[in-house]
Amino acid sequence: GKRADTVFLISINKQTGHINVLSIPANTQINIIGKQDLTDINKAYYYGGPQLAVRSIENFLEIPIHHYIALDWQSFAKIIDEMGGINLYVEKDMTYKDPELNLDINIKQGYKNLSGLEAAKYVRFCSDELGEVGRVKRQQKLLKVMLDEFVKIDSIAKLPKLVDIINHQITTSLSMYDIATLVKSLKGIKPEVLTTEMLSGNIVYVQNKDVWLTDKEKVNGQIERMFINQSTE
Repeated sequence: GKRADTVFLISINKQTGHINVLSIPANTQINIIGKQDLTDINKAYYYGGPQLAVRSIENFLEIPIHHYIALDWQSFAKIIDEMGGINLYVEKDMTYKDPELNLDINIKQGYKNLSGLEAAKYVRFCSDELGEVGRVKRQQKLLKVMLDEFVKIDSIAKLPKLVDIINHQITTSLSMYDIATLVKSLKGIKPEVLTTEMLSGNIVYVQNKDVWLTDKEKVNGQIERMFINQSTE
């Protein structure tokens, strides 16, 4: 099993086209269904795949999740490559090696056209003073740039291939028709309709590691504002 490095809760308002994205740090402490102690949210995927992850997040945030999309880094990289790479300003030099994860990050600061593999490494990097918070900010930044680039790509040439990659490379509760409809609808939206936030909480050092502890009252307000008071899909 694999752990989920990235967890997004996303709603799309069909009437307005507005997209709300809530980033949930991978080390957020939750009760995973079937487990007794609080543990990292990213372990839910490891224990029981997307179904357990979805059920545990529903339980944690007290909100229904209608669909899920899960993809690994190789699939993410293929989607970026098919889009022609991503133009992005890399805010600092990033170097990190983890032989166990077969991860070797070496990206220099500056404006880049990142390949799929480089983009995956960019959003996986968390070995600086900001740790998981910095990683979430980079993920949100990349998401906005991806949406911006996606709107500009040649629909006729690229869309069928992108839909094909998504259908064959990801695990999802969406049908092939749903995916095609979703991709086409995203093509027509403006990047400014995307709102991103991070799950309310604080970094706390517990048992020799940093964890993200949530503020329940603030999280409830966030969920209500971003998801319950929206007409969502």
